[in-house]
Amino acid sequence: MCLPRWALPLVGVLLAAGCALPDKLEPIDLEAADSPVAADFSSEIDLLERFEAQVEQPWFALEQGAFEGVDGITIRYRVSPANAPKGAVVLLGGRTEAAAKHAENVFDLNAQGYTVYAMDHRGHGASDRLFEGSDLCHVEYFQDYVEDLATLMDGVVLPAQDGPVFVVGHSMGASVAALYLWQHPEVFDGAVFSSPMFGVDTGAFPLAVAQTLATGVCSASAGAAYTVGHGDYDPDHAFEDSQVTQSQVRFDLKKQLYEQYPELRVGGASWSWVCESMWAAEVLQRLGRHTPTRTLMFQVGDEQIVLPEAQDAWCDDAPGCQKVFVDGARHEILSEADAYRNRALALTVRYLDALAEAR
Repeated sequence: MCLPRWALPLVGVLLAAGCALPDKLEPIDLEAADSPVAADFSSEIDLLERFEAQVEQPWFALEQGAFEGVDGITIRYRVSPANAPKGAVVLLGGRTEAAAKHAENVFDLNAQGYTVYAMDHRGHGASDRLFEGSDLCHVEYFQDYVEDLATLMDGVVLPAQDGPVFVVGHSMGASVAALYLWQHPEVFDGAVFSSPMFGVDTGAFPLAVAQTLATGVCSASAGAAYTVGHGDYDPDHAFEDSQVTQSQVRFDLKKQLYEQYPELRVGGASWSWVCESMWAAEVLQRLGRHTPTRTLMFQVGDEQIVLPEAQDAWCDDAPGCQKVFVDGARHEILSEADAYRNRALALTVRYLDALAEAR
């Protein structure tokens, strides 16, 4: 079945109808601060030599926590504490991404004074699959991702934190975070979205056709099958074919991670995931004006995965959203070449610092 819990699309449309746009908040001047700078973050120049000792081993040494998500699915996460933390960051990856893939980002944020909670979405990374032993990226309802985040916040993060708490979401993780911000606007002190999935690129299919096709397949009880052109994780995917990063080092390390830990990898999307994600994205484009949380959004110039115009629709309406356009960067800016990644991280930390100081 391809309908969100609580009829989320209908709710979003009704909320948006007839509402005047709120006044925009004054953007934070990210160039006013002289630190941190790109050179303060991990570099791909020597990443291969130090990755195992400084990134991989410390990540897997972190204690792994778990809780019961929607429908009894076990959701797993790791907490990486900072010394004398200025605040905490909840890090949410994109579709197919294990939290372990973001270990380099986690430790860079730690070094800048932020404790990080990194969660694996249901069906991703170390969290339970919806179909045991399958690479299929599947979800029954997109709202389930949001409910899992709510459980993490209520049961793990908020009881442990009395300082500022932020969310950093990439792609699908940003969609999950944005829906959570709409439903729980009082929880996070700020957000950073990297290439948010506020519109799904349906390729040669117009959006309306893709929605009709996905809904029809789901209604025919085939929602748990791979969608057209998708299949199991491909270990032979070549760097030259990458649409998401221009850093061969980080691309190769991701492949190495999934070779060493095949239980973390995820393959193509199910019809249900596609259907749910399209509906969630369509709703999100109407919810910016109802999301007052301060938000920094990174939009990349070489985007081949999601729709920049959908990001604009959300950010233009959201009173607290300010956009940074990164010309030439690809979808996974937090796994990109240093010139893009480290600049984005520097601006992220400046943004979080400003919000933490103003709290």
